[in-house]
Formats: sequence, structure tokens, C-alpha cells
Amino acid sequence: MSDGKSRPPVTAEEFERLTGRKATEKYLEWANCPGDGKCFHWRCGWCEVPGCNMPLFMCGHPRPRKPK
Repeated sequence: MSDGKSRPPVTAEEFERLTGRKATEKYLEWANCPGDGKCFHWRCGWCEVPGCNMPLFMCGHPRPRKPK
């Protein structure tokens, strides 16, 4: 997350509550992926846009650039 804190892994129950979709194994893998924007992982993880609180692969917001 942009505040320097990492999000704890999302559970199936939390995923379903936040997204309204059934938590498949693949969705949970993508949502909890530690790839952090690396090649082929650019849509993994959670959105950092305030108030979004959705997985990046579902929300459509761009991944913020990491400071160098």
C-alpha cells in the first residue's frame, strides 16, 4: 500500500464481501500475489486508490508508480 504498510492476505470471505464475487482459488492467488507490479504481475494485488478497496484486476485503476 502507498503508506508503506503491506495488506494482510485476503481471505475468501473478505474477498466475497468486498467484491460481491465468489472467491475462486485463482482470484485469491491474484489478490494476494506478492509480484508487486513486476512483469506479468501488473494487475496483481490491491488497489491503492482511496475508497476503492478492490483487487487491481477488478477495479481498472492504474497501478501507482513505485518511488525510485
